[in-house]
Amino acid sequence: MFDKAKYFLLQCGLTIISPILSLLLSLRFYKSGISHFFFLVFAFYFGFYTRHFYDESVHFYEMQIYYVGHGFDEILNNPLVFSHGHELYHFVLKYLISRVSDSQQFFGGVVCAMHFALFLFFFRQLKSFFSTRLSLSSGMMLIIFCLVVEFWWYSNVRFCAAAFYFGGFYLKYCNTKNPLYLYLSLLCPLFHFTFIAIDGAVLLNYILSKFHKSIRYCLLALALFVRSLNFDFVPFLLKHVAWLRNNMSYAIVNTETRQGVLKYMKDFRQNGNIVYNSRPYLMLLLGLFIVFVFNRLNVKKDEQYDILFYMFLTILTIANFGYGDMFFYNRMLMVSMLFLWAYVFIMSVKYKDNLSNANLFLSFVMLFPLIFFFITPLIQFRSAVFQPELWFGNFFMDWNGNDLKLEYATYRN
Repeated sequence: MFDKAKYFLLQCGLTIISPILSLLLSLRFYKSGISHFFFLVFAFYFGFYTRHFYDESVHFYEMQIYYVGHGFDEILNNPLVFSHGHELYHFVLKYLISRVSDSQQFFGGVVCAMHFALFLFFFRQLKSFFSTRLSLSSGMMLIIFCLVVEFWWYSNVRFCAAAFYFGGFYLKYCNTKNPLYLYLSLLCPLFHFTFIAIDGAVLLNYILSKFHKSIRYCLLALALFVRSLNFDFVPFLLKHVAWLRNNMSYAIVNTETRQGVLKYMKDFRQNGNIVYNSRPYLMLLLGLFIVFVFNRLNVKKDEQYDILFYMFLTILTIANFGYGDMFFYNRMLMVSMLFLWAYVFIMSVKYKDNLSNANLFLSFVMLFPLIFFFITPLIQFRSAVFQPELWFGNFFMDWNGNDLKLEYATYRN
């Protein structure tokens, strides 16, 4: 064991000199709570020096226009404040940041740090498993779990925050069986409205638990059939659900804009980079293959944690019903992968004696996919990460962030 005080001081020194070295050392001692703190420090550094893209730029613009220099009542009574969403999370986040600074860099740093703070909340629910000595295959499963959500998703601001919040409390509920944590997990729509579907998944998962498990697979088969029809469910929901009609953004509600969104989704699926777009499907197939191996090695039933696997199946089913909307489908698929890989990691640790003879085989099977999962987002967003200032700089450098003109460089084949 290392001296915690000396380790903390060493990390402080490294953070001042080179945050990237602090990150590498934190990864080496990832089980330590001190390392987790410096993960957040690096996240703030990364968000601080990386120029905004995707939703982050919109949220920052709204903060500058509608929050900075305005009182709480004035902000709350301005309908334009809610043009990008009615959720409580981003409203409170932008309000608090606006009380401190209107800096683009500070905003990016806080958003990135909040994203990884909520990820660490989810990750730390696995602590009782990763704090033990892990086999090679279990360690690789834990890494893949960490790679499910690509690093750049912090720029989405709301969605992944909701995913990590829900996953953290749901896994805490599985660990403790305290229903309070289940109820807290249901507050995830306060982060992103689409998580109403996740709350529905919790209810559906409970209902399906009362029936034979074959019903689950029949429902999944039906979802795959609906997926083949590529049915756009958004107009149907807007017509019949008043809350969605009043709260979904203009880009979804407006018919003309919706047609543009559908055209973009079709083009992305037909012409998008097939290697990059295959990433979640490879992650899905690999996870299911590992579950198959578990079954072959008599790792079949775990009353406490099987609920994670069934939650994965339920969310995957909902995702396929919504395949007509690429954004909904991709996001729900991502959430389902978090539960799948949390489940396989936990099972690999709990039943390591059953899997001891398969450790080398599973490690070999996962090796190249793991490398693929790691490098694809780096290549996709290479202009965001392959900057000398980011790798060799520190908090004292004068740098306005990098230019993301190449952020879509791998969009097409």
